[in-house]
Amino acid sequence: MKTALVTGASGYLGGHVARRFLAEGWRVVALVRPGSVLPADLAGRVLRADYDGTQASAERAFACAPVEVVAHLASAVIGVHARDQVDAILDANVRFPVHLLEAMRHGSCKCIVNTGSFWQHCNSDNYAPVNLYAATKKAFEDIAQAYVANDGLRICTLVLFDTYGADDPRKKIVRLLVEAIDSPASLAMSPGDQILDLTHANDVAAAFVVAAGHLLRDRHEGQRFMVTGERVSLRDLVARVAQLADRPPHVELGRRPYRDNEIMNPISSLPPLPGWRREHSLDEEIRAMLSDRERIR
Repeated sequence: MKTALVTGASGYLGGHVARRFLAEGWRVVALVRPGSVLPADLAGRVLRADYDGTQASAERAFACAPVEVVAHLASAVIGVHARDQVDAILDANVRFPVHLLEAMRHGSCKCIVNTGSFWQHCNSDNYAPVNLYAATKKAFEDIAQAYVANDGLRICTLVLFDTYGADDPRKKIVRLLVEAIDSPASLAMSPGDQILDLTHANDVAAAFVVAAGHLLRDRHEGQRFMVTGERVSLRDLVARVAQLADRPPHVELGRRPYRDNEIMNPISSLPPLPGWRREHSLDEEIRAMLSDRERIR
C-alpha cells in the first residue's frame, strides 16, 4: 500500500484530496496543526500527525508510515493582509513547507505535489503576484529548487483557480450566488466582466493523485500545470444561476468597484496536467446546490 502525506486535510480542498487518495487505495497521513479537527469521515481512516511549528514535528510525521508522496495543500490564504498577519503567512506558506522539504531530504520520501495559485499571475503569463500570499507561494517554489538540485527531490506544482462543490462550506462565489436567491439582502458585486475559472473540488483531488503517480514514475518533475475548470465571466455566471433556479439571485452588479489587482483574465499559458481531465459539470453542481437548499426549506 502506497502512502501519501497530505497537508491541509482538515480543510475543504485538503479533505477532498485525502479522500481521493483513500479511494484509490492509498494510506494517508494527515499532517495538521494541533487542535485542528479532521472531518468526521476522515478521522478514523487516516493516520494523524501534528505539526507544532518545529522541524522535529515535521520529521515525526514521516515516521507514521513509509511515505512515498507529499500532497501539500496547507497554506494561509489571505487576500489583503494586516501587519499582525505577516508572520502567520510566512510561517504557513514558507517555513512549514521548507520543514517538509528538510524532512524529505533526510528521509526516504522524495516526491512532493505542491499547490500553486493563479494569484501568482495577475493578468500576466509571467510572475506578477496579486498579494503577499501569492509572493510567498512563489518563494517556496524557488526554495524547493535548491532541494531538487542538491538532494534529488522531485516536485511538480498544480496551479489552482477558483474551486467549488455542493458540499463547500466556504463563502465562495458559486455558493454566494445560490444563497443570494433566497436572501432578502442584495449581494453587492463588481460590474462582472472578470473571467472566473471554476474547478470542482473532486476534480482537483483527482489531479493530485494523477500528479503523485507521475512523480513516482519519474515523470513531469519540476513542471507547473494548470488544473483548470470551466471559464465564465461573473456576469454570465449570475445569469446561469438565475436560469437554473428559474429566478434571479439578489445581486447588484456594478455596486462595488473592481478590487485592486483584480484578475480579469486568468493565466492560460501553462500546460494542463497530463492524464487528467475535468469530470464535473458546473451546471450539475449548481443544480445540486439548489436542490439542497430546496430540501432544507
